[in-house]
Amino acid sequence: MYGNIGFGIIDDPTVADAQNDPLTYGFATMIWITPKVNWVSEINGLKNPRESPTLGTESRSQVRSGFQIEASGIRWDVGLLAGLTKFDPDYGIVFGMTKRFRK
Repeated sequence: MYGNIGFGIIDDPTVADAQNDPLTYGFATMIWITPKVNWVSEINGLKNPRESPTLGTESRSQVRSGFQIEASGIRWDVGLLAGLTKFDPDYGIVFGMTKRFRK
């Protein structure tokens, strides 16, 4: 399990020299299934304490879940996401790959 919590500093895009200080968070887990497959899941987002934040500084949150698969020297990531606020996408597919280079 992994986690973080903190505060962000976001410029206000409509007011010069103004900023928002939202609470940011993220929690994740990775469960080993086989030596080459992991199930991964996370929730992350930010909570703006203002009642009416300006456009672009709203509270946001997403949950993602999927698999990491090691194959041919590459780690493939594939999963689904769901938005938890009205400003996030309702659902989607996420995809990624990682290649490690060793000396």
